[in-house]
Amino acid sequence: MLQQANAQAQTGSQAFANRETLLQTGDFFRSAQDVGAVVVGVFDGKPIYLREVAQIADQPADPSDYVLFGHGGSSPSEEPAVTLSIAKRPGANAVDVVTAVVAKVDALRGTLIPADIGVSVTRDYGATARDKSNELLLHMGLAVFGVAILILLFLGWRESLVVLLAIPVTLGLTLLVFYLYGYTLNRITLFALIFSIGILVDDAIVVVENIVRHMGLPSCRRKRLLQIAVEAVDEVGNPTILATWAVIAAVLPMAFVSGLMGPTCARSRSDRARRCSSRCWSPSR
Repeated sequence: MLQQANAQAQTGSQAFANRETLLQTGDFFRSAQDVGAVVVGVFDGKPIYLREVAQIADQPADPSDYVLFGHGGSSPSEEPAVTLSIAKRPGANAVDVVTAVVAKVDALRGTLIPADIGVSVTRDYGATARDKSNELLLHMGLAVFGVAILILLFLGWRESLVVLLAIPVTLGLTLLVFYLYGYTLNRITLFALIFSIGILVDDAIVVVENIVRHMGLPSCRRKRLLQIAVEAVDEVGNPTILATWAVIAAVLPMAFVSGLMGPTCARSRSDRARRCSSRCWSPSR
C-alpha cells in the first residue's frame, strides 16, 4: 500500500487559450502526516488509515556525509566527529572574526559544549590572512631597506634618505585610501601593493639619479640645490609619469571584472558559503 501511494504519474494534458497544462496524479510522501494518511484497508464500510494501526515517527534521515577526526602520535586513530564551518561576511576582517569565534567557543565550554566533547581547530583562515599580511610587511621592509642601502652605496646618503622616506609614505597613503573607500587587504590588493613597489622604486631611482647627474654638470655648479632638483625632475618627470600611466592602463581592465574568484560550479549560495568558510572545528568525543 505504501508503494502504491508513494507514486506520481503524468495522466495527460489540457489545452486552453493557446496554453497546454500538464496533468499529474498522485504525489510523493513529504512528511509523516502524508504517510499516516495512506488508506491500508476498509472495515465496516469505513477506510482504515495507517496512522490508526501503526505508530509513525519522523526520524533523522540517513547520513550523507561522514566526518572522521584523526589523532596523531605514536598510535594514530580516527573517531567520528562533527565539523562546523563558519563563513565571514564580505568585507569583514577574517582575523577579528576568528578571534571573536574562538572566544565564544571558549566561553561555551562546560555549558553548551559538554566537558567530554573535544574541540579542535582543523582550518584557520584567520591565521593564514595574518601570516600573509605580516609577510607582506616584511617584504616591504626588506625592499625599502635594500633599495636604500643600494642607493647609499652608489649615489649618497641624501638620495638614500629620499627613497627611504618616499616608499613608506606612498604606501601609507595608499592604505589610508583603502581604509576610506572600504577596500580590504585580500589576495588582489596584496598583489597590487607588491606590484606597485617595483614601479615606485624605479621612479624614485630614476628621479634621484637624474638629480645627482645634474649636480655633477659644470653648468650647474653655481645653481642652488633646489633649482637643480626642479630642473632634473622636470627633465624626467613626464616620461616617468607616462610610464606609470602605461602600466595603469595595462591593468585597468581588471577593475571591470566582476564575480568571485575560484571554482564556478557552486550549486547555491550556501555551497559557496561552506567553501569560503573562515573557520572549521571538529568536535569529537
